[in-house]
Amino acid sequence: MIDCVDVVVMAVSFVSHTSSNSPLTYPSKSHQRLAYKQPPVGPIDPVLLEYLHFDPIEPFVGRTTEKPVDPMQSQPPSELEQQHWNAIESLRESLRDVESDATWDHVIALRKVGTSSVLERSLAWCTDPDPYRRSIGVSVLAQLGDDGNRYPEEATSMIRSMIGTENDHEVITSLISAVHFRGLSEGVPWLTSLALHPSEDIRWRVAWALPIPNTLHPDTDQSTLDTLLRLCADPEPRVRDWATFSLSLTDEDSPRIREALLARLNDSDFDTRSEAAVGLAKRKEERGIEPLVGYLKSDRVGELFVEAAEMYADPRLKPALVALQKWWDINPDLLARAIAACS
Repeated sequence: MIDCVDVVVMAVSFVSHTSSNSPLTYPSKSHQRLAYKQPPVGPIDPVLLEYLHFDPIEPFVGRTTEKPVDPMQSQPPSELEQQHWNAIESLRESLRDVESDATWDHVIALRKVGTSSVLERSLAWCTDPDPYRRSIGVSVLAQLGDDGNRYPEEATSMIRSMIGTENDHEVITSLISAVHFRGLSEGVPWLTSLALHPSEDIRWRVAWALPIPNTLHPDTDQSTLDTLLRLCADPEPRVRDWATFSLSLTDEDSPRIREALLARLNDSDFDTRSEAAVGLAKRKEERGIEPLVGYLKSDRVGELFVEAAEMYADPRLKPALVALQKWWDINPDLLARAIAACS
């Protein structure tokens, strides 16, 4: 008989990054693991693992024997670079799917090449009448070069010029990523304006892209917090998940934030409940302890609930944690730390 089923789900380790050219801090999610005490009856609920094409990804695996060139000097397109552009053009005619893996293999490769000729072609495509080309152009500009920050002035100038006028759905999603990765603080008001967009996909990307409010850039704190609080109650689960994650990660604290996190602690979405538990534990919110005890006693326990217990360090959580030792083998070290903290 199977005693435990391990399932990987989208959740969070507390990780953030700061853009090298911006004081804003942005969230970055990793995965948590969860276990079922008993095998689920019937098929396991589908697990949403969003593949963020715009996250940093390993360089294109193709090899070339071409002589290395200085990417900051004006250079004609190399044969390999031209092959990537040609492939994207072919996919434009056949697929017209900017999010396809085939398309993104070439976008990522062009990002890594990051030469002046890639910049020039990308800038030209950003002004093309075809939204497919505009989306590709913005996507390449979002992360140019090995560090993702090559040609900052040229790239950010183009992104700024587009965010106020672009209406195409696919191009907007690419611009959201570009604002995020280029750390454009001027783009934050535009992001917050999209929080009421009818597209759940755009609202989800806004929840992902908004900077975490911090004291280094106070002018955006209130608008960003207000937007995250609104998105925490969004009808779409993945929007609530990301907004709750960012809200729990910020150092800001207020009755509004605590009430929002408490509401999400009873969310129908497992990941959102998990994020809320951590956010409440970080703030030592007493009202979060009793529900957390219940979740730790349930048949479905993820790492974030155990992490929240460790953060609370409250003896009332210890019995439920000790009981988990009988079957919860996902992260024994984390469980041991949580038990020690609550002792």
